[in-house]
Amino acid sequence: LQSTTFWLVVISFLLTSLVFILLDSQFYNSILSSSSSYRDDYNDTFSQNYNHHQPTFFITPYNALRYNSSISNLSQHGIHPRFTHGLVNMTMLYGPLVWIYYYSILIGRGSNVGVFRQINVMQRQQQQQIKQEEDEVEKETNQMPITDNKKSNKKKGDNNDDGGNNSRSSGKIEFAIDRVCTLIVIFGLSILSMAPHQEPRFLLPLVVPLVVLHGWDVIFFFTSN
Repeated sequence: LQSTTFWLVVISFLLTSLVFILLDSQFYNSILSSSSSYRDDYNDTFSQNYNHHQPTFFITPYNALRYNSSISNLSQHGIHPRFTHGLVNMTMLYGPLVWIYYYSILIGRGSNVGVFRQINVMQRQQQQQIKQEEDEVEKETNQMPITDNKKSNKKKGDNNDDGGNNSRSSGKIEFAIDRVCTLIVIFGLSILSMAPHQEPRFLLPLVVPLVVLHGWDVIFFFTSN
């Protein structure tokens, strides 16, 4: 099952990438084949790097990374230290959310973070309700005949097994989501920090994993005081 899932992800990624490469190639090749005046107004650097008559495949993320890795290209936009994204821009955009994230990385917190805080609260409430129901059943079984008592104990044991299985399954899902969101932020921030030109807007896609991880932590912090 894991092998099948892996190949499905790989094939989906390749097909999606191929569609974007073909669309970008058609768009940029149409620019290269346009009039010279329009091409020069569009981007002198772009028109000089590619053959005007030979169709070319464009991989936009690679071209963007190549352009933004060159200090000579970015000197006209502004050069920033590599830590600008991590220390300045992340704080400017997300405030305490990002520092809670950094703190969780340093102390190695598990999956009991962010949105999972609310999930765990709901689980505890559900467990308390189940325990109250079991206490009521146990009181009733003490007044039943022996044969009925055995059947009730067996039913209660089956319910406990189901609860344990659901708890373990939920814990695995929480752990997986936590790790995926954490790696998305680490990977995205690391790649973007490689470029010497760093603007806060480049980090806007990281809002989703950060809120999933620590949105409830921020709410809990400000409402508990």
